[in-house]
Amino acid sequence: MEKVKCWDFFNCNEKDCPVYVAKSLRCWLFSGTHCRNEIQGKYLEKMEMCLGCKIFKTNMDVSGMKDTTRVTNEQFKEFRKIVRDRDKELENIGLELALGLSEVFEALKKISSGDPTVRIPETSKVELISKLKHIVNITAAEIGEIVDQSHEFAMGLAEHFDVLHKVSTGNLHARVTGKSQVELLESFKKVTNDTIASISREINDRKLAEAALLKAYDDLELRVEDRTAELKAANNKLLQEIVDRERAEEALKKSEEQYRSLVESTHDSIYVVDREYRYVFINKKHLTRLGLSVDAYIGRLYGDFHSPDETKLFIEKADEVFNRGESVYHEYQSLRDGRYFLLTLSPAQRVDGTITAITVISKEITDYKKMQEQLRELSLTDQLTCIYNRRGLFTLVDPMLKQAKRQKKGIFMLYADIDNLKEINDTFGHKEGDAALIETANILKTNYRESDIIARIGGDEFVVIPVGTAGEDIEKIVDRLEKSLEIYNSGRKHDYRLSLSTGVTYYDPENPCSIEELLIQADELMYKHKKNKKNS
Repeated sequence: MEKVKCWDFFNCNEKDCPVYVAKSLRCWLFSGTHCRNEIQGKYLEKMEMCLGCKIFKTNMDVSGMKDTTRVTNEQFKEFRKIVRDRDKELENIGLELALGLSEVFEALKKISSGDPTVRIPETSKVELISKLKHIVNITAAEIGEIVDQSHEFAMGLAEHFDVLHKVSTGNLHARVTGKSQVELLESFKKVTNDTIASISREINDRKLAEAALLKAYDDLELRVEDRTAELKAANNKLLQEIVDRERAEEALKKSEEQYRSLVESTHDSIYVVDREYRYVFINKKHLTRLGLSVDAYIGRLYGDFHSPDETKLFIEKADEVFNRGESVYHEYQSLRDGRYFLLTLSPAQRVDGTITAITVISKEITDYKKMQEQLRELSLTDQLTCIYNRRGLFTLVDPMLKQAKRQKKGIFMLYADIDNLKEINDTFGHKEGDAALIETANILKTNYRESDIIARIGGDEFVVIPVGTAGEDIEKIVDRLEKSLEIYNSGRKHDYRLSLSTGVTYYDPENPCSIEELLIQADELMYKHKKNKKNS
């Protein structure tokens, strides 16, 4: 049969085509041909087109078959190597992500359960994991410092309360002991101990003076006239002792005022409740939080200012302190304004060890809880497109499927894949490929409601779950997506068109399946759509 030229047969004007430049009749062996208004890739990529081409059938001969087989074999080897390298790379990245996220979530779990000493190595091949680990370690360190300071402050105040109580019952040998890292507590300890020592000295001096006075009066009965001057001197001394005692009482009062100033100046809420859960003391910070005036709390119960649920939970924690005699830490969210607080409940004891009340220090941790939520959102969001990632999709859809099964309501799933993303990356660069992914996500967000779930679950694969969509509406939704793509492409001046192949599947509550099975079904339908588009 006579050989033919492909450019003559197709009336081709592509002067830059490598086949036209080489004037070769074996066009199927050339890569990057400009055949049929498209730039064709390697022989393996255009094999289907070439096998059905009349030029191939006409110009093929034995020597041509050898060349074709050789080129095919070389390209198969090259493709196998690329696939192996990419599989290995994806496997390493996936393993690194899984291990890193596992460490992050385990650390967050320990922190949320009250263990701020946890630390995790920050090294990782994935930059996102390294940043996550760094944030977790910083958060744990800050929380540990807050907990340590709160505990030390509570223990210090409890010791001061105990010592002052002992002094008030007559034990002048009581002193505040222990070493604190808080400078304010150390200063307060020194002032308290100095004041107690001063009072002890004054009282001892008064007792000695009283003893001397009694002796003087005994002698006075025997020698009234001779001891008149001495009696006058003793009276003057007694008057001086009374003045000194008043000064000592004034010093004690001043010490109490300094202690109250310390409690009132803190940014934390501090209050004391007795065994009947009545307020014994509330500082200014907590009065402001409750919206109360000074002394308006006297004789009032904890439940008078809190909801029944908050009161029940507080009583449970308080009972733990009364029964065990140890401090208890409790985190809760206020129903009043939604803020989060960390409570430290410590026992207030008498000299005999009887617990008469509980001192509560309440520290706001709302900013810490917001940081926790930001970490959670970061783990569920695709960094490039800012929509949900595969983990985010599974986290949201799993409870949705369970609810649909209980309520016997079906759910539709749209699976979309970008056509020719590899060609976009190879021809225009990966930056343009990333731009195509971002634009696809934006089109999906514009085309669907804010309540619908939109996620990127793979390189060029997207999933949309239109919440509450009925069967008769799903075709309209898919058509609307196609129109949105047409509008987008018509307004662009790029050398390629953004196109999606889609597959729609349905979750039947009468025949339930897992999210993985739904994805497999939708993926198969999508590939049928993609193949039909190529054949049409």
